[in-house]
Amino acid sequence: MAGRPLGKICLFELRGIRHLANTVKAKMVRHRNWRYDFEKLLAMGHFDTYQSFQSRPVFSDCHTILSFIGTGGTRARLVGVYRVGKCHKPGSRKLPVDYPDDMDVTGCCFYDLTRDPSFDDLAERVVIDWGTGTRSWCQRLRDREVIEILPAGYARDFPGHFDFILSYAELSRIIQNPDANREWHRKLESAAGIYVITDQVDQVHYVGSAYGAAGLLGRWRIYAKKPDGGNKRLRELLKKHPGRHLRFNFAVLRTLDRSVTRAQVLELEAHFKKILGSRVVGLNAN
Repeated sequence: MAGRPLGKICLFELRGIRHLANTVKAKMVRHRNWRYDFEKLLAMGHFDTYQSFQSRPVFSDCHTILSFIGTGGTRARLVGVYRVGKCHKPGSRKLPVDYPDDMDVTGCCFYDLTRDPSFDDLAERVVIDWGTGTRSWCQRLRDREVIEILPAGYARDFPGHFDFILSYAELSRIIQNPDANREWHRKLESAAGIYVITDQVDQVHYVGSAYGAAGLLGRWRIYAKKPDGGNKRLRELLKKHPGRHLRFNFAVLRTLDRSVTRAQVLELEAHFKKILGSRVVGLNAN
């Protein structure tokens, strides 16, 4: 497990949650929908917008919701605890202009949801077993077994060099929390390689390379500190659109042994620039 080992602990045993069990006006919700990338919504600060729009007035009979994201099987990770406010009639609210997904909110009511900061130390860390009723995504608050408590600053499990796409927020979390994400640090440092940054707004690419003692980790550390990474067109883009780096995705195209020469890496980098057209219509200046 990624978190600390647990004996049998139940949700109501966690600090601050037990008192919610004494009210019938609290619910728990488990968001899981293949059409939406919840990790991206969280990273970009739009998850609260997503869950505020509801096709039915499911929160009108409660004053608090515990919000989870389904993470596979019957597992669910706590996002946060929210106080339920006013329900606005359908059509009275629109999606923000920078909302990243195509979500139809026609006919949806909109709830004022206020995050309770007293539970933020548990957010993104507590993983529970939702149980067999996974189709019932919104339920009255009831006790659940806590499977693990992830370390503070944890991003996600390392799936393999070619099996992830990281948001900028996830990359920053990984770099800034080496103990909580030690497998990411170990694997990224162990390999040189070619990587791609994708601007999700215009769907254009920057292809880069990493070599030397710190491998991919060393190069990506630079982006965590300075989002343009010292690259001309990325710098121009961020000057024109401050904050655009929050829409960047990072992925690995090819890994190489760290003993590979600089010339070999640059030759392969040029090959991928040609494949992706990142010089012609992308973000590579050379």
